Amino acid sequence: MAIPLPAGIGKHELRGKGRGLYHDLFGSFYYSFTMGKNYFIVLDDANGKGLDLKQKRWLERELTKSGNYGSRIVFMHVPLYDPRGENYHHCLPEKSAYNLINLFLKYRITHIFTSHIHGFFAGKWKGIPYAITGGAGGSLAGDNPDHYYFHFLKVHIKNGNMDVQVIRVPAPYYEHYGPLVYMAWVYISDFLRFYGIQTVLLLIAGGLALVIYRGES
Repeated sequence: MAIPLPAGIGKHELRGKGRGLYHDLFGSFYYSFTMGKNYFIVLDDANGKGLDLKQKRWLERELTKSGNYGSRIVFMHVPLYDPRGENYHHCLPEKSAYNLINLFLKYRITHIFTSHIHGFFAGKWKGIPYAITGGAGGSLAGDNPDHYYFHFLKVHIKNGNMDVQVIRVPAPYYEHYGPLVYMAWVYISDFLRFYGIQTVLLLIAGGLALVIYRGES
């Protein structure tokens, strides 16, 4: 059975020609969809500055249309605020965050899901529940076991009520060898997975060239 996979653009997709590649693979940078009585809105704030005027106007129209639904869920890459305190600024600028949270309060957003901070944080922003989920496999942003661990979220919605369950993913290699060795292995294994045949052929060609060179010398 095919499972739908809605995607949301993040900051790493902005590198090089990443934005164009993302559009070719996944389509629009921001969009909405419905499932039953639930209205889902996916935003593009990957640049860390907030929404441009065109997206803001689109968002207001979507929020207006969502009024008759039982729940309204927003997904965005960069969080409105950094839950770690005033010494951390891995979030939107204050003015952009202020404008968005007031808009979300006005239209009674049910839940906000974000990423960007490599760990897990949950709470409420001015009464709106949020979850920051950034533990999908990249290097974690700290070592506090209450927040920095690999995980995914399992969400159930029934009658407008939402239950968010955090599922921890064991990472013994990360814990044993540390983040640097772990991330090096991730990049090497990914490279071999995509370019394994080319790598093997290159090694064979290099070996043959070395044998020929030694035979001639």
